[in-house]
Amino acid sequence: MDAYRYGWEAEPEAKWYVKAPESWHKDEDCWANIEDGEIDFAEKCWATPFTRAELKQYHLDSDIFTLVPVEDSHED
Repeated sequence: MDAYRYGWEAEPEAKWYVKAPESWHKDEDCWANIEDGEIDFAEKCWATPFTRAELKQYHLDSDIFTLVPVEDSHED
């Protein structure tokens, strides 16, 4: 309670964008997004930021995918 009273705030949960392996695409990078509760891969502008729990839930925590922290992503 004291922490809250003195201005402590919880850090936001880390999130990542998920890039598909290069063998899955030819010309443009493909990024994971959730569409109707299912994973789809499309352009970066459609990328969904995933929490650690969501990465595990959708099996995106595999070594075949590249995880890019949301705050480090400068590719718009």
